[in-house]
Amino acid sequence: DPRALDAEIAELTRTWEDGFEQELMRSDLFDAAAREEAANRFINTFTAAYRERYPVQEALIDTAEIMRAGDDEIIRARVYRIATDAENIMRCKFYARGDVLALSATVPILENMGLFVDSELNYELQTKGGTLHPAQRVFIHEIETRSADGKPIDLERAGHAFEEAFAAIWTGKAESDGFNRLILALSCSWREAALVRALARYRQQSGLDPSQTVQEQALANNPKIAALILAF
Repeated sequence: DPRALDAEIAELTRTWEDGFEQELMRSDLFDAAAREEAANRFINTFTAAYRERYPVQEALIDTAEIMRAGDDEIIRARVYRIATDAENIMRCKFYARGDVLALSATVPILENMGLFVDSELNYELQTKGGTLHPAQRVFIHEIETRSADGKPIDLERAGHAFEEAFAAIWTGKAESDGFNRLILALSCSWREAALVRALARYRQQSGLDPSQTVQEQALANNPKIAALILAF
């Protein structure tokens, strides 16, 4: 069948960039206006290193995340797993405009949230200007983590809370300490972790409780107690 042969040849000669453009036009991650904007800004933007590591579908997700970021968002986070990951694995994607994220600053935040960092990669994109945004330098950081205690991480319940918390910590809205382990352990918000922190500091100042480090570890080991505090 000549038509089947032509289709097979076309598939064999299709480049990664061809696939990105074709999949973009039918992806349900974008409406019609966003598809046009994405095409103008992101086609032929991804580096060879990025294309070698990620399939087109992952590039579409990254594109959507970058486009959803508000003008005031310094950093945006996304957590996910791939099919072969164990339940204690959490992959993090961080999208940062303008400058690369220093691993020396990122790792302590993740460790304070009860995670161990296994690997880190980053990719630079130079997006083209569009109707709503100027050309931008964007860094995509992929960090593979696992729970420090080996316990499963419930991404469905705690994933969004983690994403918001990391951005809040990075921008100085929230503190980075061991109380943030409660965010993944209890699927609570960074504001709820801040409340537990404030209560612990009050008790410490009153002389009723030991040091903050001891309290952090005690609540991390017994998250149900923290849950009762938040439910009170």
